[in-house]
Amino acid sequence: NPSKVLENLIEKLKSEYNFSDQDLIELVGQGEELKIPLSVFSNNKGTVLQILVKYLKEEKHLNYSKIGELLGRDERSIWSTYNSKNAIKGNLRPGPSKISIPLSVFEKVKLSALEALVYFLREHHHLQFSVIADMLNRDRRTIWSAHNTASKKKGGAKNG
Repeated sequence: NPSKVLENLIEKLKSEYNFSDQDLIELVGQGEELKIPLSVFSNNKGTVLQILVKYLKEEKHLNYSKIGELLGRDERSIWSTYNSKNAIKGNLRPGPSKISIPLSVFEKVKLSALEALVYFLREHHHLQFSVIADMLNRDRRTIWSAHNTASKKKGGAKNG
């Protein structure tokens, strides 16, 4: 019986190797990158980083340390983002989404979370600035500016 074999394996990992439930979840989840539905950014007010941190904390049940590690940011700044007086209140409303954002998009610390998101949507999905602005409920000029800054930081300014 395959389920019994798996059960025994899990017990062995826990008892002989001191694996926690979280260790097992991470082990199974390796190889598949975490993706964030784009709808989480369009359905909620707040900065891209605030929404991202709240999503990872509340929807994916990650701790500040793990979120910091995944985003390449200090866990204290993650805590501060989550607990700031301007933090997003209530539950996130991630709806269905045709576009998912790989978490690795946000790892580049030299880009702000908004710059990274806009750059990804523009360069990988070839979306117009006005479409991105509508999707993120942001002003078109803000989107253009974020993309322009990201392009300069990456070393190749592109206009459009």
